[in-house]
Amino acid sequence: MQQTTSGTPLVSLVIPVYNAMPYLRETLDALPAQGLDESQLEVVLVNDGSDDGSEKLLAEYAARHPNYRLIDQPNSGGPADPCNKGIAAVRGKYFFVVGADDVLTEGALGDLAAYAEKEGSDIVLAKMAGLNGRHAPSSMFHRTVADADIVADKLYNSLTAIKLFRTDLVAKTGAHNPTHLRVGSDQPFTLACYLAADKISVRADRDFVLIRKRDDGKNVTSSARSAWDYAQLLTACIEVIVQFSEPGTLRDGILRRPIRGALRKSLHPRFLELEEEKQEAVVAEIAQALTPVYTPAAAAHLGPLEKVKVRLALDGRTAVLRRLITWEKGGGKERLTHDETGFHLDLPPELAQEIGAELLRDVTVTGMVRLESLAVEGSRA
Repeated sequence: MQQTTSGTPLVSLVIPVYNAMPYLRETLDALPAQGLDESQLEVVLVNDGSDDGSEKLLAEYAARHPNYRLIDQPNSGGPADPCNKGIAAVRGKYFFVVGADDVLTEGALGDLAAYAEKEGSDIVLAKMAGLNGRHAPSSMFHRTVADADIVADKLYNSLTAIKLFRTDLVAKTGAHNPTHLRVGSDQPFTLACYLAADKISVRADRDFVLIRKRDDGKNVTSSARSAWDYAQLLTACIEVIVQFSEPGTLRDGILRRPIRGALRKSLHPRFLELEEEKQEAVVAEIAQALTPVYTPAAAAHLGPLEKVKVRLALDGRTAVLRRLITWEKGGGKERLTHDETGFHLDLPPELAQEIGAELLRDVTVTGMVRLESLAVEGSRA
């Protein structure tokens, strides 16, 4: 495998670090076995104000390896800023972001870069496996696909930045991790890159990255998240989808992720943990973000009860929405019933009257034929 041009690495690896001991050493020790020499691999280490010894270990490794660069900064309060700083600093043709507590398997970066060069890929999704009970995305890794479809191959289910990206995608899109997001800041970044890429590939033939659940439970992904956090994430993702896609099948398909993810979670019973003023802000945020893209095809990503909650939010009916979520939190279950006018969502009478028949009848019923008995008359030789 050759360097791209004189002085330009083939791959830049970005590792944002905040208090990642004792896992950081294993992450760094895996790098010499990536199948790339010092001229082909650049390692950008971003120390986000660590004070647990990570800062000393990073300085030690950076001093030892001429192809490592260390960026030291005060703690930014979240993962978005160090990711942005690291990505902005890369010089390679491709870059890959990995967590400071995760581990690249042997030859992973060299293998992925060689595949991207051979296939002309702008992005290569790399199959992941969990460490210490961590869940790893799997729906998009059933098979290796040279030219994958964002919707048909369920790439939208993997929006972390743990992938190989062609670096010029960032300049082309302005993709970044929004620093105001406490959770999911890499989702808008990855969506922008997905929608600008000419070719996306999936490598599912082996594990390339081992993602870890920390013993102390301090993974960013396990931090507490509020309905307001999810409403802000919904807005950020939809803004990117609108910017980089046209109305139609592709957009409706991609919307499945923020609708079934951030939108549903913003209207989860955690909504009731907010002060009423903040609940109003969540509803306003949802309405502003979702109204321009909420087509029947987008709404089809939701179940009947979820659709009612969303319609109440879109209509600004926060008090009724609050009562519906309170009923749900108290054990209320989604159930459809049927009368002479058709199917509708079954709710307590007072709540049903307040919501209104139109919303309760906004349901889609799928029938299924089941053979319950079979009789044979006569015989045939």
